[in-house]
Amino acid sequence: MTVSIVEEGRLSWNTTIRDVFPNLKMLPKYETITIQQLLSHRAGLPKNFAAELDENRTYTPKSGRLVYLEQIVQHKLINPPEKVMLYSNAGYTLAGVMIEKITQQAFVDVMAEKVFRPLHLSTAGYGAPADSEPLSQPWGHISDKVSLIAVKKDYLHWLDPAGATLSMSIKDWAKFIIAHMYSDQDTGRTLLKPKTLKKLHTPPNAAKWDYGILYFAFWRNHIGWPLASANYALGWFDVKPNEDENMLTHGGTSKSFMAEVYLSPVEKSAILLATNARTSHMPLYRGAKRIKEHYSLKISLP
Repeated sequence: MTVSIVEEGRLSWNTTIRDVFPNLKMLPKYETITIQQLLSHRAGLPKNFAAELDENRTYTPKSGRLVYLEQIVQHKLINPPEKVMLYSNAGYTLAGVMIEKITQQAFVDVMAEKVFRPLHLSTAGYGAPADSEPLSQPWGHISDKVSLIAVKKDYLHWLDPAGATLSMSIKDWAKFIIAHMYSDQDTGRTLLKPKTLKKLHTPPNAAKWDYGILYFAFWRNHIGWPLASANYALGWFDVKPNEDENMLTHGGTSKSFMAEVYLSPVEKSAILLATNARTSHMPLYRGAKRIKEHYSLKISLP
């Protein structure tokens, strides 16, 4: 969605927070943070940031995100911008606030206009599936360390730009992935220009990756060590499972759902997995490995 607005010329990859909010009080280091740094997790933001909202006020998702912006830009950065890649949903949230200011529309409305309708994603929307259709859609599940507990609702809507509240059918998700699959050619099937898709799939630099202890251990113990060749682009992890192929992958979690995709742009092949239980990424990875054993198209997994 951000990239559609870039293609329209309404912002550039180098548009800064200060460009969009010229009168906002912020620490000096926030002034030069760009939309590209926010989307590639190179802005130096904390991994998690909780805004302090006034209990006596009623917030819309849009107004809540604006308060989030106002507070986080007064918070010390974890790293200097551009030096370290640290995955942070705060980056996506701030990018969403910038888009709302530029378009003067709510984030969900811009997504519908720029992504859902052009790709005919009729089931795409924000909120837990059972929140709108409790009798026909699956409920998510969370673990209490003993069993899985069904829950109807999920994260609050201020996290919409981070994708944590986004849901759609597997068929519609596949349409979105196919739009990324043909990034090397203008087939008329893609939402964006090939040049723009390549930008999304290419890490902007070789910034040091702050893996985090748990993520490091997961890759080392269960996947081997292609993580040494992994980097993050704009919305995609770029991994090199072997010398001849680059793979794009991303895993996403809400409070009670999980999803993961492995995409080979060279082979025009992908594996998509989802579950209505929030546990760990390992079961989904094992599922991908099992699928590959019986998969007719070639795709390399790490």
